[in-house]
Amino acid sequence: MGSTPTASNIDRVIATIVNGIEVARYGGLKTEEEPAPHDVVAHEPVYRLRHYYPDSPAGLPPVVLVPPLSQVAVVWDISPQTSAVAMLREQGLDPWVVDFGDPAVEPGGNERTFGDHVLAVADAVQRVRQATGRDVHLVGYCQGGIFCYTATAYLGNAGVASVIALGSPLTTLDIDRVVPQDLFWGIVGLESKIIGKTGLPRWFVTQLFNWSSPHRNIRNDIEFLLALHDRESLLPREPQRKFLKTGAWISWSGPALVELLELLADNRLVEGGVVIGDRTVGFADITCPILTFVGEADFLAPPATVRAVRRAAPNADIHECTLPVGHFGLPVSSHAKQKTWPGIGAWVRWTNGEGDLPDFIHELEPSSDIEAPVPRGSIAGLTYGAGLVAGTGFNLPAALSRAGKHLATTVVELSREAAAAAPRLVRLESMGPRTTISYGALLDDLARSRPDKVAFLFADRVHTHAETKQRIDSVVCGLVSAGVRKGERVGVLMHTRPSSLVAIAALNRIGAVTVLHRPGHDLAEEIRLGHVTKILADPEHAATAATTALPVFVLGAVHEDRDIPSGAVDLEQVDPDRVRLPAWYRANPGCAGDVAFVLFGGAEEQTRADLITNGRWATSALAASTACALTPGDTIYSSSPLHHPTGLLLATAAATASGARVALIDEFDPDTFWSQVRRNRATVVTYTRDMLEPLVDAPERIRKNHPIRLFVGSAMPADLWRRVSDRFGSVGVLEMYASTRSDAILGNVSGRKIGSVGKPLPGTPRVCVVEMEDGRIRTDEDGYAVPARPGQVGQLLVDASGKIFAGNDIALRGVFDRDDEWMATGDLFRVDRDGDFWFVTSMPGATEQPEACLLELRAVETASAQ
Repeated sequence: MGSTPTASNIDRVIATIVNGIEVARYGGLKTEEEPAPHDVVAHEPVYRLRHYYPDSPAGLPPVVLVPPLSQVAVVWDISPQTSAVAMLREQGLDPWVVDFGDPAVEPGGNERTFGDHVLAVADAVQRVRQATGRDVHLVGYCQGGIFCYTATAYLGNAGVASVIALGSPLTTLDIDRVVPQDLFWGIVGLESKIIGKTGLPRWFVTQLFNWSSPHRNIRNDIEFLLALHDRESLLPREPQRKFLKTGAWISWSGPALVELLELLADNRLVEGGVVIGDRTVGFADITCPILTFVGEADFLAPPATVRAVRRAAPNADIHECTLPVGHFGLPVSSHAKQKTWPGIGAWVRWTNGEGDLPDFIHELEPSSDIEAPVPRGSIAGLTYGAGLVAGTGFNLPAALSRAGKHLATTVVELSREAAAAAPRLVRLESMGPRTTISYGALLDDLARSRPDKVAFLFADRVHTHAETKQRIDSVVCGLVSAGVRKGERVGVLMHTRPSSLVAIAALNRIGAVTVLHRPGHDLAEEIRLGHVTKILADPEHAATAATTALPVFVLGAVHEDRDIPSGAVDLEQVDPDRVRLPAWYRANPGCAGDVAFVLFGGAEEQTRADLITNGRWATSALAASTACALTPGDTIYSSSPLHHPTGLLLATAAATASGARVALIDEFDPDTFWSQVRRNRATVVTYTRDMLEPLVDAPERIRKNHPIRLFVGSAMPADLWRRVSDRFGSVGVLEMYASTRSDAILGNVSGRKIGSVGKPLPGTPRVCVVEMEDGRIRTDEDGYAVPARPGQVGQLLVDASGKIFAGNDIALRGVFDRDDEWMATGDLFRVDRDGDFWFVTSMPGATEQPEACLLELRAVETASAQ
């Protein structure tokens, strides 16, 4: 006989049914709790600014709380028992909240970028500072903390008393234990092309986070259902449960999410180069105190990824508080009530010089973000191996590049390593004198394929490819309207600035020859040697240009006080919309064999003009970008002016060929070098000997945690090279040799033989060292040149029989064969038994000195034997 239900069991069933209906209807149990009082004091397109407890007494330290991308601003005020704003007010602080709203319902919400959120936080800081008269303590949770870091760097710390970040990761999860990182980010890159247009809807974000820990999600649901009869026991935690289950999540803006993923993939949050508006910022500029909260069980922001702020912000005083919680437990948990919010109160008082820090907040150690490697398990190992196989076909070039695998010893190895540059090598090998190729044409290609990506940086300002093209097109209209024609030689007398780069590109787009004058040198002599007919100058040099008898055009510094000489044409006043381009004009008509640029070397009576064809420029661009294994994620640091071969033929050329950024620096200063490198995330630095000496001698604390992976340049003495290797460890050195008077480009890609300039780069002509006797090439009994033996010093010759683009000198004929052609460089080399070349010196009376890595040398030390 079955048992009879008791009254208590019946009541329990009825209570379960009633409460279940309420949950089904309202998404949870009603708690009848009121949110903390607040006013909306600002309503901007990207955010609303809430001021909590507006009736509080004036003079309290203001704290601005910033939510993550994926959560509503209510995360700071879920219930009276867990309300962050309430607990901060109890700590004697003045809480303010940035509310981004839901992108799905806000006007233009799905078009918001990462930078839009950062600028919103920066605006909130300024508003709160103005309202309170005090610097602001920024508190950010997850991505909100990233916004706080970035806004602080953007503001140059102005108005920010400290930054407090709860579970804010600056690096990626250690995916490489299971899947090769390059394969993972390659897949993410493909997906992001779709996500960038659609974003992630709220329902998807909700399920994504609720099921990020399936066992916990299922366990919590079962526990809730089993206790559904006991309403009173559920009510204290119901606001938190209901918030996480349905109310916490909002949609993700596609552009903002994609941009954040790109920043993580390129490690720009740690290494710098974050673009906000038209500026670049780096966390190394943060100098205000930082407090991080780390969850020991946080799998969304593991401790090492949060502590990476130690590397990202080396100039800040950083403390941390570690809690035994997961991601959501940092702001909302019993531990948060006991430590997070009381700790923040104590932190604010401590930064104001009031009281001591509690024992659970301590200084973050410099090496605390470095975790010992964990061996892969068998399954992870299999997954990783399969990923490597897939990645070989999927994204091998980028993998090799990011891993810094630029250490190859032969041309075959270089080609294998730089597989990402295979199209460049094919283009280089197939280029002939009538091939259409030019600086202007490659810039146009980038403007079509990467319009919103960064082309170059100057004075921390960002110039995208689309903006650069628009500016070039406008200058083309001005030049053509002023009478500049294809083939005409136009002098450019300018300092390094955006307008000088635009001027060079505009002249090249017209098909004119750009004659690059050197400020401070004999202008009249350079005009004579360069056969200049017109001069384009910046305002600083306009008066000097006006002393000549040539027509003068002035470009640049449009927002500054400009003194335009009488008779000069101000191109900034030309309205491009009113210019009708003539019928003869065709954009980028230049062929490889056409002279595109004229550079100058030497001084006074030794001044010489070197003709640079489009093909010679393209050879430098394609070969150098391959040797450096450049990718669009790289940034080249160049303090060489554009009239110098390094500035024109290496830095800007290699960046254009690879899609990398170039950071143009008007003047090298060792005191600002490291901040510039971090702010721009310069991964490749072009060097001169004078640059490297102070960099090597810089204190270790300044040299630590930088993004540089490669120094590329020339004339590095062996002892300095060794010091560079000792000081910078894994940073590679690429010593190169090139001549503006031939197509030879050699590079020591392996970096193993200190002092050697390596071998000819792929796509460049053959070279040979021949014996010399009494200053002349030694010949055999048949009259042919005698190749030098290994280790023997002789003159370097460059093969000119196939194709030659640098038409500065007349080729030697019948050197090794009746019908061959070779160019004499006037430089003495020796070749070792491995086929590596070693520069010795220039021959007395030689017409030029070598320009290793396209740098004009002042003095060269004899390479020591290896």
